[in-house]
Amino acid sequence: MSTNSKCCNSIHSHFLSKPVTINIDGDTLKNQSITYTYIGGHIMPTFIILIILSLFMFIFYRIRAWQIRAPFRKKWTVTKANIGLGAFLIFFGVNRLFIQHSAITLIICGIFILYGIFIVIYSIKAYKYYWPRMVAEARGAASSAANNDQ
Repeated sequence: MSTNSKCCNSIHSHFLSKPVTINIDGDTLKNQSITYTYIGGHIMPTFIILIILSLFMFIFYRIRAWQIRAPFRKKWTVTKANIGLGAFLIFFGVNRLFIQHSAITLIICGIFILYGIFIVIYSIKAYKYYWPRMVAEARGAASSAANNDQ
């Protein structure tokens, strides 16, 4: 067993290399080494599920915001949609880091992750800001509706 195959059999090895034979347009390239990424466990399906859920959250709350007429409740709902968008960017960036490891990928994924964190933090602050205003707006609307019934 060669040194390269011992490395590849390691549990902690993230990059595996396997000799293959490639046939391209009649030309055969033998014993060419290809590199692929080993992802252990259930990391990838977890990130894919989180990406889909955060995208669904973004779309759901964005559509809900279009249907709402009360200004503070609408802004409060948009902040929930933005939290979903930020989470989508974070999970997409992290997921992409597991797929490919190059300098450009690291830079772009870093930008996605940092921008996603910025959006989530800003949206949580906006959520906390609009929450009491939305509650007061809802109470005012309920009391004005009760006064109109009398």
